[in-house]
Amino acid sequence: MNQKVVDQRVIAIYFDKNRQVRRLANYGLQDGRIFDFISRTTPTSGQELSYLTPLFKLLSFN
Repeated sequence: MNQKVVDQRVIAIYFDKNRQVRRLANYGLQDGRIFDFISRTTPTSGQELSYLTPLFKLLSFN
């Protein structure tokens, strides 16, 4: 039996240069990009930073 993705949700959190949440985006299958959750890799385009980078900076205790 062939496997088929029937639903998928990805929440993207965008931060500004002051480390404030700028916007939230909710992506699904209709947005046209399938994310590979098993290998923990996501195809990227351009220079967009990972959503984890600002999150780790926000949580750092420097």
